Amino acid sequence: YLHLSGNYYLTDASFTTLTSNSINYINLAATNLPIPNLAGKTQLQTAYCYYMRSSGGLFTGDTYKFNNCTALETLYLYATPLGGQFPRFTNPNLSYLEMRYTNVVGGYKDGSTTDNTHVISENTFRDCVNLRTFYVDSGNLLTAPIATSTFTFTPALRNLLYRSRGRTTGAIPNLNVCSNLRYLNLYNNAFSSGTPNLQSSLNISYVNLSYNKLTGQIPAYRNLSNLNQLYLHNNKYTGLSEFSNLPNLRYFYCHNQFTDGAPGISGQIPDFSSCPRMYYLIMYNNSFTSYKTGAFESLYQLKYLDISNNELSSQALEQIIEDLYSNYTTTPRGGVTVNLKNAMMSGASLPETALETIILLRANGWTVILQ
Repeated sequence: YLHLSGNYYLTDASFTTLTSNSINYINLAATNLPIPNLAGKTQLQTAYCYYMRSSGGLFTGDTYKFNNCTALETLYLYATPLGGQFPRFTNPNLSYLEMRYTNVVGGYKDGSTTDNTHVISENTFRDCVNLRTFYVDSGNLLTAPIATSTFTFTPALRNLLYRSRGRTTGAIPNLNVCSNLRYLNLYNNAFSSGTPNLQSSLNISYVNLSYNKLTGQIPAYRNLSNLNQLYLHNNKYTGLSEFSNLPNLRYFYCHNQFTDGAPGISGQIPDFSSCPRMYYLIMYNNSFTSYKTGAFESLYQLKYLDISNNELSSQALEQIIEDLYSNYTTTPRGGVTVNLKNAMMSGASLPETALETIILLRANGWTVILQ
C-alpha cells in the first residue's frame, strides 16, 4: 500500500518502477512524480494518478505501464497530462477508467503496433469485459471516428462520457451490447450519424448528444421507464418522432437544429402525453409548422415550455394555447413559463379568443411570452 498524494513538490525522475510484486494500492495524486512502470503487478487493484504534473504518459517505450495488471479495477487519471495513444487495456477486471482532461490524442498502441485509423480502436477495450465507467475529455483527440465495434466488448458498461471538443467525426459507435447503460454523455463532438434508439439499454436515465452534427429523424424513444433527461439540442436533425411510455422523462431539449443555416426540425409537434412528468420542454429555433391536438394538454408538471422561433400556423398556436388552458384548469397552479415569441409563420396572427385565454393564464400566475 503506497499513498503519497498531496505532496505537491515531491519529485524523483528515477522513480520508474516498483520492485514489490505485492503492491495492491498506489496513490500518487497531486505530486510531481512520474507514473512508474507497473506492468505485470498482478495484485494491483487501485491506481490513483490524477493531477500528476510529470506523469510521463502511459507508456515506457512500447510497454503500457499497467500491462497485464490482471487485478486492476480502478485507474483514475483525471487532469494528468498523458498525451499519446490509447493502449490495449489488458486489464480484465478494470471497472473504472477516468481520463478527463488528460490531453490524450487517441489512436492505438499495443507494443510496437500502432494505428491511428480510429480515435478509439476496436481492440482498445477487447479485454475489458468488466468495464463499468469510462470518462474521457480531451481537446487533442484525433479528428477521426471511433471504431463501430469499440464497445461491443464492454457489456457491463454503465457510464460513458466522451468529449473531443468538436473533433471526433463519423458515427456514434454501436452501443447495443451495453444493456446496463445508465449514463450516456457524448456532447461536443462532431458525430454525424448513428443516433441510438436505446432499446437495448432499458435502464438508461441520462442521455446527452448535444453539440454534434447529427442528422435525420430523432428516434421514437419508447418504453424507457428510467429515462429522466434527454438532451439533443444543437445538432442538424430534421424530424422528431413521437415518444411512447417514457413515464419519468423530465427534461427534453431539441432546440437549435440548423441545416445549412436554416432551422432544422419541421412538420408536426408530436404528442407528448406519454411523458406525464415532463418539466422542461425546449424546442425553439426549429421549423415546426403544425401541432398534434392534445400534445401538451396532460403535461400537468410542466414548468417551462419554449417553442419560440418556429413556423407554426395561427390555428396550431391557437390549439396549443387552448390545450395549455385545459392543462391549467385540470391542475391549477402558477409559476409556469411559456415562450411563444415568433412561434408563428410570418404574417400570421392570433384570434382575439386566444389572446383572451393568454390573459387568463397570466392572471393565474403563468408567464406567457408573445413578443
